[in-house]
Amino acid sequence: MPQPSPQVTAAEISRIAGVTRATVSNWRRRHDDFPDPSGGTESSPLYDLEAVRAWLASRGHASAASPSEELLTSLRLRAQGSSGTSDLLLLVLAAARHAAADLTAFAELPGADLAARAERAVADLADAVPGADAVRFTADDATVLRALLLCVRDEDGQAALGVLAERELEDSASSGTYRTPVPLANLAARLIPGTPAGVLDPACGSGTLLASAARRGATELYGQDALPVQARRSAVGLALAAPEAEVTVRTGDSLRTDAFPELTADAVLCNPPYGVRDWGHDELAYDPRWAYGFPARAESELAWVQHA
Repeated sequence: MPQPSPQVTAAEISRIAGVTRATVSNWRRRHDDFPDPSGGTESSPLYDLEAVRAWLASRGHASAASPSEELLTSLRLRAQGSSGTSDLLLLVLAAARHAAADLTAFAELPGADLAARAERAVADLADAVPGADAVRFTADDATVLRALLLCVRDEDGQAALGVLAERELEDSASSGTYRTPVPLANLAARLIPGTPAGVLDPACGSGTLLASAARRGATELYGQDALPVQARRSAVGLALAAPEAEVTVRTGDSLRTDAFPELTADAVLCNPPYGVRDWGHDELAYDPRWAYGFPARAESELAWVQHA
């Protein structure tokens, strides 16, 4: 059964075509063959995306959107109940391991076949990425899956990864998810004496600090983050940025549930969540990590320092 095409507004059509909204209004008035509204209201009509794309192609208006912009549009327009963005993060790594011709062939598969092929590709990552074996795709995901594959093919895995992760963080509205600027991460990595082999980031976020450590020669990268989407993003991003390194990323709150209690790393790089009062002050009052004093509720950074 064919899947319904997403619907778009006139403003979205203007972005896809790279024209002004006034131009779209002129098209609607002057061209009898412009697609009729398929939903919405009289004052705010919606149009079938595939019908619009076909009409633009017939007029010689190639899409002005970049592959990453197309991916972002597909994410915003995806059907309710489709796979979560964090599941799609894993497909980025799987896609990056295939040749461009393979990605083109995958993108041309029918919806159900494409979903099944994407599932198999992601399941192969179960040993490297948290939750890979639990990911499921359906034919409803076909539009987003195609956009993702073409984004990886035409740009690269990091570009697709950035679009997916930022969209997921917008949806979740989570606090403490600001990315460490690359220059700052590089500076922190350069402050590590010598060339560390193993580096831990107990609040790894998108993995920027660990990626900088890998560029300094680290070969064993350990990360943990309380947000599953951040843990997945970090695992996938590090696998793309440091393919020769041994990458281990876990999901969970490092202060409450340390995933690496026996690990002795050569260095710890961390930009922990700030302004968080609920860091475990009450339940961790007698934790043996507080060798230099029990951190105050409002000073979670002191807990992170002693944890490191």
